[in-house]
Amino acid sequence: MNIPISIILTFISLIYGLALAHALSCIAEYIQYKKSLKQYWLWWVWATVIMFLSIGFWVSIYVSWSEVGIPMRGFVLIVIQSFLFYLTIFIFFNHIREMKIKDLKYIFFKYKKYVFLLLFFQYLIIFKGFDLVKDNISIAEYFRVYSKEISLSDILNPFLWMPVLAIIDNVKFHSIIGSLILLSTLIQFIFG
Repeated sequence: MNIPISIILTFISLIYGLALAHALSCIAEYIQYKKSLKQYWLWWVWATVIMFLSIGFWVSIYVSWSEVGIPMRGFVLIVIQSFLFYLTIFIFFNHIREMKIKDLKYIFFKYKKYVFLLLFFQYLIIFKGFDLVKDNISIAEYFRVYSKEISLSDILNPFLWMPVLAIIDNVKFHSIIGSLILLSTLIQFIFG
């Protein structure tokens, strides 16, 4: 049974919309109460990355599925990714009243493990899992076929560094990877 893309996009747009409304309301509070909240530049870098990723993920879902029929397992993957995105937003963006310590640096390092692992799994679902479903192949066959095609850009893909970001607390490493993702995202948006 194939599910029409319009139904799926309506469903995930609702999930993404709720998540983004939460993120934007938290950002508005951070700006309104900037004197009572200790700011942290690295948190803002990653907040910007996550906001751009929301657009990128949503567009990737449309591009991946607009030309093909979506089987039920594809729909399930899309829903799981959307739910993970919602969780990512709710973990990373907190209303000021929810913060025991009003410090974005503290918040960043407290929740980074969950956020980066969730982003990594979303990346795998969108850019690897969708291929498995569309091509109707097993994971073993996927690795057998695509392991021969691994390039330097695959190894240097910043998303593949997300599990490392979840573990380490090195500010320079976080700022480099965050800046690379932000820069590449901006280039993709500007130049298509």
